[in-house]
Amino acid sequence: YWLNWVSQSVAVADGSNHHLALGDQFGTLALLDAAGRMEWSRALADGRAFDVTAIAQGRLGGETRIVAAANALVEGGRAVIESYSVRGQRRSMQAVDAPVLYLHLGDLDGDDRDEVLYVTGMNSLEDVCRLHIANEAGVPLHEVELGGCQEAEITTGPEEGEKRIAVRIHPGFLQGVPP
Repeated sequence: YWLNWVSQSVAVADGSNHHLALGDQFGTLALLDAAGRMEWSRALADGRAFDVTAIAQGRLGGETRIVAAANALVEGGRAVIESYSVRGQRRSMQAVDAPVLYLHLGDLDGDDRDEVLYVTGMNSLEDVCRLHIANEAGVPLHEVELGGCQEAEITTGPEEGEKRIAVRIHPGFLQGVPP
């Protein structure tokens, strides 16, 4: 992956095998083995993506998957979310209508299958960010308006015996002091 600017990365554990998934500014997702050797690379959105904006890993469809989001001008949206097996087989592709700022996979309902959580950023039609929750097939389960943002992070975990979602957003700019 020499001479490519890596914009996103995530460690991927698949049983006893460890990998590193990398996304670049050209819309390419690649998987390296623990020794740093390239296992595979894929052009997201069938080569129409131009920047990987988020990567996550988790269990979808009974297997370890890498999920990546990229800006792409595609039918039905301005970005895509795609999932891949650790062998590089594309399992799903979904168009979304705004740039994806962050991806997270987590089992919210205790069924041993991760849900896909992602934050979309502001676009030309809206000046708010949104948290989206979808099942492993990409079917929307829930959506929450967050307010304006340029950056976001998501985490999930137990609190008082229940699964909780925490979302951090940041407007990405500093407001000046009024005169």
